[in-house]
Amino acid sequence: MNIKVCTNISNKFKEIEVLINTPERTNQVLAIENELLRLNSNSIERIIGTQGNDVYIINLSDIITFYSEEKNNFAKTKERSIQNKGKIILFGRKFT
Repeated sequence: MNIKVCTNISNKFKEIEVLINTPERTNQVLAIENELLRLNSNSIERIIGTQGNDVYIINLSDIITFYSEEKNNFAKTKERSIQNKGKIILFGRKFT
């Protein structure tokens, strides 16, 4: 797989933002994501969420996507979707 890196430096940006465009989530993409998370000292590694009355602690690397529905935040893994009661902050972006 070829990796194309583009850097856009401008004072209009307040922080670093990394966007990964890929046709599929491969092991290589996961490794890149994990390394970026490791480099970001303020990053979160796990989130706590609920599904019904059950509480789950989910590793960030297991999450396929985040989404909102009826003003609620959810994280989707291969096994389930969990509701996150709090705000989700990833790479400086707040999901409320």
